[in-house]
Amino acid sequence: MNHRVRNIVILGLSAMLLVLTSLAEDQLESKPLQHWIDVAKTASGVERIEAIKAIGTFGPEAKLALPVLIPALSDSNRRVLNEAATAIHHIGPDARDAMKTLLDLLASDNPDTRRAAIYAIEGIGPAAEEAIPALIPSLHDDNFHNQYFACRALGQIGSKSRIAVPDLLDILKEGNPSVRRNAAAALGKIGPEIGEQAITALIEALGDKMDPVRENVAIALGRIGPPAKSSVKALNEALDNEKITARPKVIKALWLITNDADRSVELLTKELSNYDTQLDASYTLAEMGPLAKAALPALKRMSESDDPENRSAAIGALAEIAPEATDVQSLIKERLQDADEDVRKVAQEALKQLKIEVRE
Repeated sequence: MNHRVRNIVILGLSAMLLVLTSLAEDQLESKPLQHWIDVAKTASGVERIEAIKAIGTFGPEAKLALPVLIPALSDSNRRVLNEAATAIHHIGPDARDAMKTLLDLLASDNPDTRRAAIYAIEGIGPAAEEAIPALIPSLHDDNFHNQYFACRALGQIGSKSRIAVPDLLDILKEGNPSVRRNAAAALGKIGPEIGEQAITALIEALGDKMDPVRENVAIALGRIGPPAKSSVKALNEALDNEKITARPKVIKALWLITNDADRSVELLTKELSNYDTQLDASYTLAEMGPLAKAALPALKRMSESDDPENRSAAIGALAEIAPEATDVQSLIKERLQDADEDVRKVAQEALKQLKIEVRE
């Protein structure tokens, strides 16, 4: 499937899911958290499952439900366990009190139980440091889904996961493509502490045959920043590799490593004329902010594109790069009359960010 068509399909599905999620959340918001806690305590079957699921939608606020959620992790009903793990994931670092039970679940013979525990630990993030030794064996789990969830959890814990680097390097070379991709991401999130040997392994992985792996490798090197300067030559070579479909990510990595904003802006501006990379390029230019002023003419042209997705991306970038420029403000105001509703919303948000009053 064409890279752009794939993005459009994904965006369409995402929009549909957002609508369904919004409707569900509207129904849930009519009931306070305490209501769902009370139901989860007293109900059984589907009603209890739905109550625990509702608790998860309250995010960090649902910390109050931990006395209900932690026992639910040991429930014999698989759906109860899974929803409790998901709710704990959404609570985040404040769910640290669940760690003892989650560590017990990691020792389960059931791969689905282990996966639920890993997912909950991922949400707890840096506060789940004590889980690192137990997560490392999961990198070699017989179930590859558990391997990549373990990568994600270790990455979310961050720099303290550096003891897992040798194991992450093993699966970066030998794992399933999804596992390799997540191993690369984890190494980037651990950061400079991974050491030069691991950086060398990431450089080698820039030649991986799978596009998503190469993308995450470039992102990882960028996260590591200047300590990954040994990768600059390989990243520059990757820009000339026709198999690299995520050149904006490579360019962003070069910027974060070398701090050469001028060259990165020049390269990203060229990508704005490439159908498959123009969106990613505009997002990175937006991140660069005022450093990307040389890209303004190209982004202004992009804001006139026939593609509403391009117009939205260009408006967002312009607002970040030159918020004080009157011509940029005028251009964004013009988009308030755009034929596309999403473009109009982006323009409204941009003007709100710029603290410019929008008259209805």
